[in-house]
Amino acid sequence: MKFLLAAFLSFFILQKTFSQHLIRDSSVFKKLVVVDSFATDIKSIIISPDKIKRITLLENNTALCLFGEKAQEGALLITLKEHTNLMRLNQLLDKFNFPESDKNLRVCINGEIVKNPELIIADLDNIASIGTFYSTDVSCSTGVKAEKMINIISRKKYDRSVMPEPQV
Repeated sequence: MKFLLAAFLSFFILQKTFSQHLIRDSSVFKKLVVVDSFATDIKSIIISPDKIKRITLLENNTALCLFGEKAQEGALLITLKEHTNLMRLNQLLDKFNFPESDKNLRVCINGEIVKNPELIIADLDNIASIGTFYSTDVSCSTGVKAEKMINIISRKKYDRSVMPEPQV
């Protein structure tokens, strides 16, 4: 069972991170996700699989001992290879010289709204561009006509064979 969950998580990270297809009904969304030392959630990761050194799935008790109540459903630890340049959203926006007036807009990754943009963690090498758009322009409509949003576009050149085997 542990192997199946770890295999699912690896597959999900590849699918989500690299093609942004979201699996809506899964326990993976309840797990604490830690990428190197950054706490995040599975939907807020923008990392190329060739930058991942190891994925470790911690069960409930082990996760609770290490991380406390926030890991009561378990934890997924993603260890990256050296020289991976991770940034949070505010750092990305600064790096791409984003106007101050637009920094408080809602955020999408490849057209999908991010519920908690403060949790975004991205490998700078995996960002193709960052810009603004109006919600009626892509699939991330919110019911608000022509809402201006930030859209982070990731690169999509991935070789799935470089993904490490998950460790449980």
